[in-house]
Amino acid sequence: MKDTVYYNQLISKFFDTAKNNQEKIAVREIDREITFSKLYCEVLFLSKKIEHLLKNKRNQRIGVFISKSIESTVADLAILLSGNVFVNLDTKNPVARLKSICDNCCLSIVIRKSASENVEQFFSGDVLDYCIDDIEKIDPYDFSLNNSIDDFLNRNYFKNVDTDPFCIINTSGSTGIPKAVALTHKGFCDFTNAAKKSKIIDGPEIIGSLSPAYFDIYVFELCLLMDSGSTIVIIPENLSLFPLKILQMLHDMSVTYIFWVPTIMVNIANKDFLSYVNLPSLKKVWFAGEVFPTVKFRYWADKLPKTQFVNMYGPIEIHVDCLFYIVPHDFPIDRPIPIGKPFYNTDAIILNDDNLITEPNEEGELCIRGSSLALGYFNDKKKTESVFVQNPLNKYYPELIYRTGDIVKLDGSGNYCFVGRKDTLVKRLGYRIELSEIEHVALAKIENIKNACVIFNEKTNDLIMYYESAEPIDNSLLKKNFMSLFPRYMVPTKYCHCRELLKNPNGKIDRNYYKNRE
Repeated sequence: MKDTVYYNQLISKFFDTAKNNQEKIAVREIDREITFSKLYCEVLFLSKKIEHLLKNKRNQRIGVFISKSIESTVADLAILLSGNVFVNLDTKNPVARLKSICDNCCLSIVIRKSASENVEQFFSGDVLDYCIDDIEKIDPYDFSLNNSIDDFLNRNYFKNVDTDPFCIINTSGSTGIPKAVALTHKGFCDFTNAAKKSKIIDGPEIIGSLSPAYFDIYVFELCLLMDSGSTIVIIPENLSLFPLKILQMLHDMSVTYIFWVPTIMVNIANKDFLSYVNLPSLKKVWFAGEVFPTVKFRYWADKLPKTQFVNMYGPIEIHVDCLFYIVPHDFPIDRPIPIGKPFYNTDAIILNDDNLITEPNEEGELCIRGSSLALGYFNDKKKTESVFVQNPLNKYYPELIYRTGDIVKLDGSGNYCFVGRKDTLVKRLGYRIELSEIEHVALAKIENIKNACVIFNEKTNDLIMYYESAEPIDNSLLKKNFMSLFPRYMVPTKYCHCRELLKNPNGKIDRNYYKNRE
């Protein structure tokens, strides 16, 4: 056991977690649930089937074509236990996109829930059916929780090292081909430990799981299940249009922790839904993925005075997140929320255009170094080498940093503050403008605007603001408001009313949609 590198990793901790929490609920849906002991048995059973089909090969990519559910959780854990890499697929993706992902990730197997799901239209390899009938025939003796971890080690379950891939997450790519980010066992283990060390997670949680299975947020929730015996409460995808029902589910399931993208939190604030549902159990709220307008954050903070709020920052190329900021409930409403300071064992540096450390108060590109970095983009060496680069401050040995493309600066307290993306920093009339600043001020200062998206048309030199409100607002009134808040070069020239801004699958405002309209 001492010679096994794998022993301290998350999947091996799952053995102890299951043994110590046998009758506790591991995963809960609206109308069904599974205990840790039953989950353990199903995971072990399915992992054996995977090993048999792969003839005990390791580090093979295995697709999971199952909607987020108890079954998808079993499949992910079984893939990890078999020493392989899970690739959760979006079951609603078009066939062409699914085929592109399967081909690019070189999948060995796709697991589906039943033969009625036609994966053959996008995948030509081996298909493994998740068969409930087979699992019901499990021999309790063979899968007894009383077996020691040594028994499993001796049975050759652990052959991975910590730098092997844990999962591959596919995200949108500028070329039209999804980027396949390869993330490691060590990265997820380190982040889980860093979150505990930072005292923003301190034991088993009841997780209100809203993110799709193909998001890194969900993968972290899976880590909390393995590491501490947290319960994952799966919020049905069809509730995304009914945030009041989501809040009611949080109440009914006594959820203690959520990790959400701010867009849905903005929608809840806009409709004052927290006045209708009491959430006494909710102790931790994390948010990440986009800027959370401070005025909307203060709504949540005022409604949940005993809840801890944490602003997280980290692109998909980092294991979950790399910076965090615990937001005070009375954070000034007219200031953007900082993205905070690096987690333990992670370093953040700000480089200027000459690849030198920025001066105090100088803006520059945020770059990350440490074991939190992903392995890179699977099957795309050129793309990997364009952003995972040699640290220009170190000329003595190989050391990769990840260039995030985000522009940041440090405040007086040493917190990193997000300024904007390189691609949302524009020049107009000779001045540099951060489009998100206009959006932030619109939400904070202009009455009745619930959400905003500002686009720059380089050909016409126009700033176009798409805004969400119940009724259209007079354009001259909007312009007058902006003239009182900004210099002329930052005042939008066109205003487009939307009852609701279009969102992409990530739950964020679909900026590309509005950009392509111009």
